[in-house]
Amino acid sequence: MQRGGFTVRVDIDTSPDDLAAAANRRQVREFAAALQALAADPRFADLHVEITDPLAAAAPREQRAALVAAHQAVARFQERRLRGWHGLLDERTATQILLDAAAPEVQYYEFKIAEEARVGADWLWVWLDPAGGCFMVLVQAKSAKAESRRFAVDLGYRSGKHKVLQMDLLLESSRVFGVPFAYVFYTGTREFRAALECAKPGCEGACQDREGVDVLWLAGLSADNLRMLTRPREWAHDVMERGLPLEDMLGSGGPLPPFHDLNLRNSEVLPEGLREPIAAPQGPAQTAARMVLSQISPIRMGQFSAVDPVAVDLPGGALFPQLPRDRGHFPVPYLPHVLGGLRAEVPGYVADALAGRTPPDWVTERLAGIVVVPPSGAAAGQQVAPQAPALPNRLWSPRQAA
Repeated sequence: MQRGGFTVRVDIDTSPDDLAAAANRRQVREFAAALQALAADPRFADLHVEITDPLAAAAPREQRAALVAAHQAVARFQERRLRGWHGLLDERTATQILLDAAAPEVQYYEFKIAEEARVGADWLWVWLDPAGGCFMVLVQAKSAKAESRRFAVDLGYRSGKHKVLQMDLLLESSRVFGVPFAYVFYTGTREFRAALECAKPGCEGACQDREGVDVLWLAGLSADNLRMLTRPREWAHDVMERGLPLEDMLGSGGPLPPFHDLNLRNSEVLPEGLREPIAAPQGPAQTAARMVLSQISPIRMGQFSAVDPVAVDLPGGALFPQLPRDRGHFPVPYLPHVLGGLRAEVPGYVADALAGRTPPDWVTERLAGIVVVPPSGAAAGQQVAPQAPALPNRLWSPRQAA
């Protein structure tokens, strides 16, 4: 059949006017990529595709800068919502905006919606190193709220028909994956927080006045410590005090602060060769592991219980094959919990996602998706490690054929 030539133009807007556009832009880029593949087929030689995508044409950002931009994008959406008296974004929408704004430097692979009430976790974040190693964290998103004119977060949330504590579900999922868990808190805007009261005696709102904390991360064991030891009305204050901006998972841009740990400083418990990656981390994966541990180790230093130096085995592929089982007053041994996420190579299910293959059902049924933070200088589409070739962001159903 004879066909005349025709042109398809795709213009991608980077300033959406509605919340759905943040997710739609990613799907439009996927459609545009499919059109380009079609135009490259000799059978469709008359098809010409022209794509205008300001984000793709922009100079690559460093990964930390991409997370800063994503943090700011969420803040702008929150401001727009609050000006219209619509309240704060829900966790799922805020996360979609965050990931879309961080792309393409931060890549994400979305599965079907997981049953959060059953598994607890939202996303698996993976921080890659140039040599092929990685650090993985299960992340649960939570939004702050206003309760009787008080600034509040809920660390005791129970979900499902049986009202299971969400933190227990997260701990169980962390055992399945052999990685730590953490929270990302969407805390609104500075103006939103300033209009509310802080329940902590003597604070007078100072915690809510911090700059750059509209999107915070907090290690899961630190959050569990708050839940057990402080009053629910004070959880928001303590989260704001302990939490750090999301982008600080890669450090603050300067030298890392001094680090002290009850077990890591004991050479009889942990040899020097195993302490070095945490004391002087090299690359984003070790840095992210150090940042998570830095929120937990000071808590252990203040717990009055003897060190338990007996070693336990870590999951296969872990950078540390054995670590002390010392737990202090935490619900699990804290070093294996955190450093179990530090792997010598990328696990197969993460490599599947990076290569465009559907991960196993036990992964897709437990997660909304996987977020990959490549090392600086590795742009979307560039191979970042022999075990993990990075491809542009894509969306699929886990039931789609590999």
